[in-house]
Parts: sequence; structure tokens; C-alpha cells
Amino acid sequence: MNIKNIMLMLSLIFTTMVVGEDNRMLLSDVKSLTLHADMVTTGNRAAPIEQLTCLGRFCDKSPSMVQCTNVRSDGLVPRWECKAVMDKSIKFGYVNVQCEGYDSPYDNKYIYTGSCGLKYRLE
Repeated sequence: MNIKNIMLMLSLIFTTMVVGEDNRMLLSDVKSLTLHADMVTTGNRAAPIEQLTCLGRFCDKSPSMVQCTNVRSDGLVPRWECKAVMDKSIKFGYVNVQCEGYDSPYDNKYIYTGSCGLKYRLE
């Protein structure tokens, strides 16, 4: 094997390693999320889902965009506060931000970039 082939092989290995790492993020580093009603998540193992999923009876008043902020974390699981431009008579009740674990479905430390979605209820 000549030097040119060795360099090409090393280049491919390095590129694969770098690209793989670009999609991994520490969940504790995620300070905020901006989610859109007309967009889907990215994923590694799971199929993409809607970034915003409304549950319940007031879904006809759903916002088109939601900003969720990590207001407190116990080191593993963030506590999210979500806000959106909505009619003043409507507010978020239940909010559940879910992100795909990077190494496994149960990975709470690293997530797959772009994989977070929000399920919520309006009151």
C-alpha cells in the first residue's frame, strides 16, 4: 500500500469520526430550544416526529413556534419552561420535552442534535 492510499484511508477515518461527533450534544449544555409546528425532528434510530405535538381540547389555539428554556437541571434531567405568543386566555399546562438519546434510547447524558420535540396541553 503506497503513501497516497494510506493518507486517503486516514482521511476517510478522520472524516467519519468528526461527522459522527457533530451530531452528539450534552443534554446539560442545551439551554434553550426553539420548536416549530411545521418542522420535524432529526433522529438517529427513531423516525422523525413533529417538533410540536398538542394534546387535548384546545389544540385549535396552538402556537406556530415555542421557545423552551432549561430553567433548572438536577444534572441529568432539565426542567423546561416553555413560552409562546398565544391568546392571553390560553396557557401551557402539561409540557414534556423529549430528546433522542445518542448512544441508546436511555442515554440521558448525550442527545442526538435536533432530536428534541415537545408534547404539550393548553389550558
